[in-house]
Amino acid sequence: MFQSGCLFYCPDGPSSDMKTDMSTGRQPDNNGVGATRGFTLFEVVLVLIIISLLTAVAIARNSPVAARAKLQGQAELLKSQLRYAQARSMSANSVWGIKAEDNDVSLFKDGDANTLMYLPGENTKTIAYNVGELSGLSVSNFTLSFDDRGRPCSDEAGTSLRTTTLTITLSGAGAPSVNIDVTPNTGFIQ
Repeated sequence: MFQSGCLFYCPDGPSSDMKTDMSTGRQPDNNGVGATRGFTLFEVVLVLIIISLLTAVAIARNSPVAARAKLQGQAELLKSQLRYAQARSMSANSVWGIKAEDNDVSLFKDGDANTLMYLPGENTKTIAYNVGELSGLSVSNFTLSFDDRGRPCSDEAGTSLRTTTLTITLSGAGAPSVNIDVTPNTGFIQ
């Protein structure tokens, strides 16, 4: 039976605990304020979907940037390693150089590519590209030695001065290749 003032079926007439707020559809709590029930499963799932979409877009946009930064950073490190070999040649009055072969880069001294030395900050005498932190990167093969005046040479013994610019190429990681040029005579590395 329906009685006036009752929004639902109220056999004994309207009671205070059966009344609902018409604007929210909630039953009032003891204080007369609408009770909150939290989030529905649908709302939680919807928020998670939106967050995952925004994250996917952010990762996709930053991916090439991160790859380019990794490649640029490694190019700058290789430049500093070349400058180190050049400085050691001039200070020690002997031939020092760097050789890259099959993505393995190493520092050598005394004009002998078999006399390997540690590069600053490294714990191995050979740096392996395309492995571990350098995964996805590769470096072109080259042999560059410096005579006692810091001039670039094309042989490991340091007897044949370079007459052309040496271009070393770093590539991979989904970014455009980076070239390092070593100028003949002066050994300027850019």
